[in-house]
Amino acid sequence: MGTVRVNLVARGPELTRLDETFQQVLGGDGRVLFVRGESGAGKTSLVNEFAARARAGHEDLVVAVGRCDPQSGRGDAFLPFREVLQSLTGDVPGGPGEPAPAEGTAQPHRVRALSRETVSALGPSLVGLFIPGGALLANVGILMAKKSAASRHQAGLQAGHPAAFRDTASHARDMADPEVNGAVDQDQIFEQYVRVLCRLGQDLPLLVVLEDLQWADAASLALLGRLGRRLEGSKLLVVGTYRTSEVTLGQGPDRHPLDEVAAELARQFGDITVDLDEGHDGRVFVDAFLDQEPNHLDEDFRATLHSRTGGHPLFTVELVHHLQDHGGIRWLDAQGWVPAPGLDWEKLPARVEGVIGQRLARLPEELQRALTVAAVEGEEFTAEVVALACRVEVRDLVRDLSGPLNRGHRLVSAVGIERSGNRRLSRYRFSHVTVQHYLLQHLDPVEAGFLHEDVGAALEELYGADNPEVLAALARHFHLAGVPDKALRYAELAGDRAAAAFAREDALRLYAQALEWAPDDADRVRLLTARVGVNAVAADDAAADQDITALEELVDRSTDPTTRAAVRLLRAEHDERTGDYPGAVSHAEAAADAYLVLSDTPGEARARVVLGDALVSAQSYEAAGEAFDRGMTLARLVGDRELEARSHAGLGLVADLTGHRDEGRRHFEQELAINQQDGRTFGVVGGLMHLGVNSWRSNDLTDATARLEEALALAQQIGARRAAGRTQANLGLLLSTRLRLVEARHHLEQALVLNREVGGPYAVSRTVGLLGGLHRTLGDYPAAEVAEKEGLEIDEAVGDRQDQAFRLANLGEVARATGRFAHARDYLDRALALGAEVGDRDVEVLVTMQFAALRLADGDAEGCDDLAGQARDLGVELGDPRVEAEALLLLGHAQLEGERDLSAARESYAAVLTLDVPVAHPVARAGLAAVAARAGDVPEARLQLDEVVPQLLERDLPGVLDLPEVYARVVGVLRMIGDERLAAVLDVGRTLLREQADRFTDADRRRSFLEDVRAHRELLEGAPAPVGEQVSPGTR
Repeated sequence: MGTVRVNLVARGPELTRLDETFQQVLGGDGRVLFVRGESGAGKTSLVNEFAARARAGHEDLVVAVGRCDPQSGRGDAFLPFREVLQSLTGDVPGGPGEPAPAEGTAQPHRVRALSRETVSALGPSLVGLFIPGGALLANVGILMAKKSAASRHQAGLQAGHPAAFRDTASHARDMADPEVNGAVDQDQIFEQYVRVLCRLGQDLPLLVVLEDLQWADAASLALLGRLGRRLEGSKLLVVGTYRTSEVTLGQGPDRHPLDEVAAELARQFGDITVDLDEGHDGRVFVDAFLDQEPNHLDEDFRATLHSRTGGHPLFTVELVHHLQDHGGIRWLDAQGWVPAPGLDWEKLPARVEGVIGQRLARLPEELQRALTVAAVEGEEFTAEVVALACRVEVRDLVRDLSGPLNRGHRLVSAVGIERSGNRRLSRYRFSHVTVQHYLLQHLDPVEAGFLHEDVGAALEELYGADNPEVLAALARHFHLAGVPDKALRYAELAGDRAAAAFAREDALRLYAQALEWAPDDADRVRLLTARVGVNAVAADDAAADQDITALEELVDRSTDPTTRAAVRLLRAEHDERTGDYPGAVSHAEAAADAYLVLSDTPGEARARVVLGDALVSAQSYEAAGEAFDRGMTLARLVGDRELEARSHAGLGLVADLTGHRDEGRRHFEQELAINQQDGRTFGVVGGLMHLGVNSWRSNDLTDATARLEEALALAQQIGARRAAGRTQANLGLLLSTRLRLVEARHHLEQALVLNREVGGPYAVSRTVGLLGGLHRTLGDYPAAEVAEKEGLEIDEAVGDRQDQAFRLANLGEVARATGRFAHARDYLDRALALGAEVGDRDVEVLVTMQFAALRLADGDAEGCDDLAGQARDLGVELGDPRVEAEALLLLGHAQLEGERDLSAARESYAAVLTLDVPVAHPVARAGLAAVAARAGDVPEARLQLDEVVPQLLERDLPGVLDLPEVYARVVGVLRMIGDERLAAVLDVGRTLLREQADRFTDADRRRSFLEDVRAHRELLEGAPAPVGEQVSPGTR
């Protein structure tokens, strides 16, 4: 009775729920569903039956299963997701007991090929971490080679303001970004995995089953949460099973992480739980189970069975099997199962553990011992491990496990075949965890210790001492065996592997465990150093600082100078990350000097590059260049091409920040070439981003667009979200410069979402600054002010004085444009002081330009003339035509004011038209029209107006700041020459001005905007206007 799918009886509603959800998924509405219940409730049986039904109705359905391990699962990063991906790509064949799930499809070869192609294209970093496939590595290399050979478009267009370079690429913290330097982080791994599964789920319906999630590692649960949020538009159903009580009770004082993930996904999808315990009618199950086969088991029998088992599926099944085995119920050909005469329920075991105990007692002693060793290995175990530990022939043991222990006593079941190198490993699992627990509870501590050592030794022999699949298990077994040196070694190796897989919580737990077992300071230094790296990648600066402090205390007792230098370098990197630039410089210099004395060239090379990063952050560009030069020389000596690429990137930054564009470009090209040659995808993204911004600053906007779009596509393809956020912000700025304002806003808003999530404060500050600039261009001054103030608050918190100067200058511009001149002066004075402190010429240009505009607004034409002349000279020196154009416009306005010098004004405006800055041309023509009108040359005035008025009537002047002032100037000229287009232009200008004013929610601010800015006031009155309009400076 009940030899197949015994737990599926009375589960019709649950199967219906699964079927209905699957129909939603087939329509492109990807979903997550959890099946929960206590041990033995039939979770696996239910999911298996659902999968079989779904596959029968849809031959193209692909099913992939991943299981969590109670012993090693929480220390084995991404275990269930590795199994899923390996089954899809065909890296792990299924065993005889259960075919590899992905093989269930009608076209297994197509699924494997599609999966491998998708991983190669969208998840190159998953190879080696999730999949040990050499063929996949080859595919990745081919794809990278194709991308590296892609042609680039070259052409010249206008440039944006030079200050914006630091928004995305110039700060040394960006250079320390692991995505730029060729490393990956957990977020990128998540993104690549999600993209792979979602892409597969677009091509074929895909069912991913994750079993026993109560034992899942933290990284897997975090990945599950990410995957669940991204299922829209895919035919992907994720079904997870877990034991209710183990999740409900949590992990010590903390909430179980699965509980948090399930709650988050429930907020997205609604009810996502199939509860096999809630509302389960035990008597219905008893009746349904008994009636699977003919019987004459009466109501009294059924009621008694229900009272003794509570209708619990496992207990019911075990007790019925016990009755069958011991003659409590008998099979009669004419009637089926009937109660035996004189059945005495009181002589039966009261609990299922008693049933198991009696069943085990009937086994031969050698099989009892084999099962005990199996229980020590885990709920899921390996026949070859048990055979080695018991010193028996594995073939004989497999025969017993698959024969009497499985088909006869139903104590174990076959899972499948795995391979480790050339070895075949036969995997089994206990039919129920209660069987394993019963065996472990009957072991005394001494015997348990010896068996754990035997199992550990067997795992070493079968898998190898450095096989990542069993490191956590080896650490556990040797710890319980009382072999501390091996326990420490394997815990550390398992921590290293978790760290490499970006499973931070698991790595930290394993390192903490190893630290408890560490016998001396050398071990503690090594483990603490590893833990600092994990916390640094996760941006947990407080935890990293605590460990570095502990390291400093340890090395104070050490006589090893190399260790001391290494800890100093860790402190330098930490200080640079947290904004303590003087400390970073001091510690990096000390480390570099120490390595020099020790003749440790690799150590000194790294220290010099770290020193260069710190010096760039401290705006000491000359010293930074020297450090990068030395780092590059040493990197080449030791053949460290990654450090060589970082040195080129650093030297490129220094050159760009000091106005040497061509030199910076040469270094960025070298950075890109090295990373392309070595296949460092994330380094390629960084190189493309640096070159794109360099091209933008050099006024080659087509090349800049091509570079940044390629960088963004590659970053998105490989899941490098931090790099994608920064590149997308750069691209938004570039598109804004090219007057593609809608696209620019889309990219900047997307970049801000990404940077708020993964980019850190520097990236957020720069992105809100770029959005502020776009808002100014669109005339939305309240939104611009909010964005700039948020950026300023972040910059003040992290101590970025250079960026504070830019934020203050832009706030000064907003204040001036809205009639708050005293506030504008205060902002600009503060920006000027900070600019002098950091010695940044881009700050100098921007603040000088804004002070010139403020002088003009105050009626000080001579003061504007002087400052605008200085700004023009700086623009020429820097080779930035956009700065030069803006300065010339201000000069023309100042010279026109009060008709001070009409000839000079004409020259200034005419010079603007010779520059490749199209956004400035309408403003220059409006100025030339005003000059001609005041000189009495009406035909010339009309000629210039004919180029501008149609654009004004269509409101087609994107990128022009203070646009109402342009309308005011043209209205004044039209009135002066008696042009019939006056009323139409005046009406459009007033409408635009009121629209901008309506964005103010504060009545006083709205009044100031309309009345205190002379051009706005006179536009409303229809009188001649002042001369203060400008094009957008393209600032940060």
